[in-house]
Amino acid sequence: MSTSNNKLDLRKFVLIAVFATISFIFMFFIEVPFPFIPVPFLKYNPSDIPALIIGFKLGILPGLLVIIFRTVLFLLSGKDPFFVSVFMNAFSSGVFVISAALIYKYNRSLLGAISGLLVGTAMSTVAMLPVNYAVIFLLFPNLVKHFVYFALFNISKGLLNSVFTVILYKKLSGILLKEKKIIKNKVQSSPKLDKQKIKLFKSLAMFVKNNPDMKIPPNLRKQWEETPGKMEKFEKIIKGKK
Repeated sequence: MSTSNNKLDLRKFVLIAVFATISFIFMFFIEVPFPFIPVPFLKYNPSDIPALIIGFKLGILPGLLVIIFRTVLFLLSGKDPFFVSVFMNAFSSGVFVISAALIYKYNRSLLGAISGLLVGTAMSTVAMLPVNYAVIFLLFPNLVKHFVYFALFNISKGLLNSVFTVILYKKLSGILLKEKKIIKNKVQSSPKLDKQKIKLFKSLAMFVKNNPDMKIPPNLRKQWEETPGKMEKFEKIIKGKK
């Protein structure tokens, strides 16, 4: 029984790591400005969506871990030297995920998911009002007159993330987050699911290998660069399961 629990715990950790990496990639590469917001550095990225999906599926703590790991990776990348904005983003995402996942925990239905996402959007927007005002007042006093646009940005970002999460959650829940069936206290693995994980890990490893300028600890980079070769060995093992 303990072996089965260990396997499930390891699988959860792998899912958290994978979705944190996806969240980081979204945050690193995708920046879309809202045309109705005249503040140039307020840009949308969908990095909260992987955290919301994990929060719905595995719980509040795993959802927060996705945000923490994503934030660490982004800081290591060195793309945004303004640390304050990175931590503000993490705080906003954390409030959003906690609120949405908590409501969905007690009402695991479409209505519960939508309610959680709407409440999460509202809570995140309200929580960021004093934070945004303090930062703007201290660091960008010339933008105080545009303060209302910061609230509008958080609302728009939350609603957009909510729509994408509702659309993607059920599909991803059946593909990447498919729970293993436990029969007679044994965890039966899915070859199809394992192949998808392997393909995703290989893609992420190639991304790290092809971007040598990313600020990643040497030991971690070496492990990622060796991943494609290891995955090929795992593929052969997986093929032998059938």
